[in-house]
Amino acid sequence: MNTATRLLATSSRLASTAPVQLTSEDLPPVIYRYVRRHLSRDPSSSSIPNPFLTHRSASEVATSHTPAYISRRRQKQLLEYYGGLSLPPVPSQPSSSVELRWDDGRVISWSGDAAVKERKTLYGSRKRMFKGHKHEREKPERMEATAERLAGMEKRIADWKKVGK
Repeated sequence: MNTATRLLATSSRLASTAPVQLTSEDLPPVIYRYVRRHLSRDPSSSSIPNPFLTHRSASEVATSHTPAYISRRRQKQLLEYYGGLSLPPVPSQPSSSVELRWDDGRVISWSGDAAVKERKTLYGSRKRMFKGHKHEREKPERMEATAERLAGMEKRIADWKKVGK
């Protein structure tokens, strides 16, 4: 079995109701293994990096970021199966975290900011969303002018018929 497949495997159980206080048995297997691995490295820690977020590397010399342990696609799958309350804060649902109690009784918190960042858009400050072609921009004015001319058309046609014959 592939290591990546084994790391991301989950059981088929679904969380029907989310508990008020989360225990280690309520976690999806992939997150349980992630927490267990971090606690085995540093048993005294009570804060674990959120597996859904990117983090700065532990080295003070390096300024690089480590990618999220669980990809966005996998995050979406976990949200579908387990709901937001049995998972760490997700960027799409930052306020969905509950207290996590580990097997030995200590409370674990997730480090990292899961706040939704405001995206800058290309047309955010413009009045018009896109330039478009000139005939597309002038179309509403042309339609109004045509409607005004057509408003009195029957009278003009009747006058023309009287004069033209």
